[in-house]
Amino acid sequence: RQDGTTTRYPVGVGRAGRSIRGGATMRLMRKWPGWTPTRNMLRTEPEVYGPFRAGIPGGLRSPLGARALYLYRGSRDTHYRIHGTNDLESIGNSGSAGCIRMFNQDIIHLYDQIEAPMQVIIRSQEESQRVDPEYFGRGIELPPKIISAEDLLGPEATALDRPPQLDET
Repeated sequence: RQDGTTTRYPVGVGRAGRSIRGGATMRLMRKWPGWTPTRNMLRTEPEVYGPFRAGIPGGLRSPLGARALYLYRGSRDTHYRIHGTNDLESIGNSGSAGCIRMFNQDIIHLYDQIEAPMQVIIRSQEESQRVDPEYFGRGIELPPKIISAEDLLGPEATALDRPPQLDET
């Protein structure tokens, strides 16, 4: 901010081995973004992401929540996002496939404060421990959450009968 103050938000991060660190540029910002699992997500955890291979449209049920910030390195999409979530218990823990999750009200607040492009620095575990030792190590690693397409999208919605929804990148 211009006055030298900042806002601190609680976040959820990727499970071990599934996170981004270092510098990136937030190049795109989307309201109520749709989501499609990446090829890597489908390959490594088909039981979690397979039912959603065709994607989930933007809205209340989208795993990207109310807003998403899209991270790039150079001109290459990292496929990592800073986004809202409806999975409230994931905040403060490591439970995502790599993205940085925020409460929907927090990502809306952040979204309204910034503009693209914007530099983003994601701390490593070592940097976090050095800079913020009182909060380091407070969360737990959550297992992947398996949700059926029917439970999330309703009885008539399955991955096989919906047209593909592209992640707005």
